[in-house]
Amino acid sequence: SISNVDENVLSKIRAFADKLSLNYGKYDNNNGFAESHDIRIYSSTLAEFLSNFGTSSNNKKIADFVFGANKEFVRGLLRGYFDGDGNVNPEKKVIRAYSSSKRLIDDMALLLSRFNIFTIKTTMKEQYGLIIPHRYAKIYMDEIGFTIPKKAEKLKAKAS
Repeated sequence: SISNVDENVLSKIRAFADKLSLNYGKYDNNNGFAESHDIRIYSSTLAEFLSNFGTSSNNKKIADFVFGANKEFVRGLLRGYFDGDGNVNPEKKVIRAYSSSKRLIDDMALLLSRFNIFTIKTTMKEQYGLIIPHRYAKIYMDEIGFTIPKKAEKLKAKAS
């Protein structure tokens, strides 16, 4: 199940499921933070594969095989993660993402360092944060980027 408010993200998830002929359901969700939409893909094979990345929100991680993957694969994984969970904060001049999994944040920081993008890790309440400072915004834009137009525009304005 994937929750998001951005129609671009949701359409990519539906296209992925359609390409692999996977059944899915669409649901509205109000988890207390904001109105959102869920897409639930019904596939035991996909569920088994994704279990390599953790089985609950607080134990998410990067699967071991990713650390030995080529840069193009890692670039796609990072782009997908930040497309879904990242944001550009123009006021604070940072790119950031938060998770309830410290391990995921640590792993993402390590993957970003393969592209000479260095981060600051923070904690806020029961969330762990990953902050990409302004000085790495252009490298992030050139090496990783966003496929979500609204995020890409904010990043381009920030990295200029």
